[in-house]
Amino acid sequence: MVAITVILAAVIATFVLGLGEQINNTTPNANFQADFAAENDSTDIVTIQHQSGDRIEQGELDLGGSIDYLDNESNLISNFAGSDGEISAGDSFTINRTTVNNETVTEGATIDIIFDSGDASSILRTFEAPRNYSD
Repeated sequence: MVAITVILAAVIATFVLGLGEQINNTTPNANFQADFAAENDSTDIVTIQHQSGDRIEQGELDLGGSIDYLDNESNLISNFAGSDGEISAGDSFTINRTTVNNETVTEGATIDIIFDSGDASSILRTFEAPRNYSD
C-alpha cells in the first residue's frame, strides 16, 4: 500500500511541477540523408531528404552550419515541408547555386539540420561537403 501511494504521488508531482510538458517536447527521432552533386553538375550542390522517423513541423526546422550564406532559407524549409506544413519521410529539398548566392561552397563546409521547438534546440544531423562547389 505504501509503494502504491509513493508511485501515485510521484506521478502527480511530475504533472503538477510541469515535468509532463517537458517530456512531450523531446527532440524528434528523424533520419536525414544528403546526396552531394557529381563533379560535372554545375547547378546543384546537395539534395537533403528526410529518410525515416518522426514528422517535424515546418516552423521547428532550421538550417545552419558553415554554409551560413543561404538565401531564402525559409523558402527551402517551406518547399521541404510541402503543402501540409510538416516534413515527413520522403520529403526533400535541393541546395543549388542560387540558394547560396553563387558563392563557392568549399570542401569541408557543413550543413546542419537543426530542430528548434522554441524551448529547446538540437542539431539532428550535420553534412560535410566532399569537394569544392563553384561556378
